[in-house]
Amino acid sequence: MFPSLLSVIACVIACSFVVFNSVVFKDFRHPAIIHSVMWASILVLHTFVPHGLFPAGPHVLSVVLFSLACFTGGAILVAYLFQHRNSEDIVSRYDVPYFRRFYIGYFVMAALVSPLMFNRARSIAAHGTTDSFMMNLRLGLNNEAFGGSFGWMGYLSLVALSALFLVALDIGNKRGKQWFLLILPVALFYVLMSTGRTYFFLLVITLLFIFSFIKPEKFGLKAFASGFFLIFVFVFFNWNHYGESW
Repeated sequence: MFPSLLSVIACVIACSFVVFNSVVFKDFRHPAIIHSVMWASILVLHTFVPHGLFPAGPHVLSVVLFSLACFTGGAILVAYLFQHRNSEDIVSRYDVPYFRRFYIGYFVMAALVSPLMFNRARSIAAHGTTDSFMMNLRLGLNNEAFGGSFGWMGYLSLVALSALFLVALDIGNKRGKQWFLLILPVALFYVLMSTGRTYFFLLVITLLFIFSFIKPEKFGLKAFASGFFLIFVFVFFNWNHYGESW
């Protein structure tokens, strides 16, 4: 089935916003560039990649393009209003000693609950009919008749990820690196127990953003593009392997 002419035109306009924002703002981490890349990618994939979703109608396409125009216009307005301000006046500051207590507390909470989380995962997976623990867990989480959910423990995934993201901002010193290596396995455990791609994407993309600001010489545009490419490959490999149930 060939894409509609309106969808193709919308893709061209959305890609034009990507080019325009890239030329104007230059930094690939700028919100206007990220916003336009995200929606242009969604439109292109929805238009040209086969799927079982409904085609985007004129109303949906107009809303997406209008949002791109508004976001870009707002970014230009903010840049104009603050172009004469001293950059030190508008740069946010991260108080590492103050926030250190938070990521340690979050880590302790997530670590203490992780054994209960694993026992609950085993209980859910026990109702499965496959030979794979992870597949049984996935089926159980998606169908309450086969197991159910993690309940309140499921919220600890966000707590573990918050601890990891906060400590990533503190990775510039030895203590921060040690805590990062300590918290990372716990965060990965919760990502694994979720069995889905949402938390995996959240972990990878957020860490790439943080590292691109903390250490731009090591995590610049190439590293960021490589990360997105790996995510793209990961998505399509799993989609082709597991189908729509993944």
